[in-house]
Amino acid sequence: MADDSRQRVAAAMGGGIQSGNYIHWKNTCTADLAEVKALRARLPESGDDFHTLSTVQLESKLVDVRALRDKATRLRDKYNAALAADDKSREEIRSHNAAIARARMTGQIPG
Repeated sequence: MADDSRQRVAAAMGGGIQSGNYIHWKNTCTADLAEVKALRARLPESGDDFHTLSTVQLESKLVDVRALRDKATRLRDKYNAALAADDKSREEIRSHNAAIARARMTGQIPG
């Protein structure tokens, strides 16, 4: 979803998917997807029986799960911020295009 959004903004801004910024974004997305896959692999199984674990083992599991949650939250926030930035860029593009259209309609610029 975030990658589709970034592709559309890059195309609208004239940089396209061959721009350095987009290539960097795509590489970052690929690395983040690998991180998500690694995080998912570290999640405890839903059927795990924690009743047999000692208090120390349970605390260790809890620390691990909180670390996973924190990393997942960081990634979620990163992509939510990217989507918000894309929304802002789209609004700026619309405003710019509307200003150009108004200027053409009033004869301020030939068109």
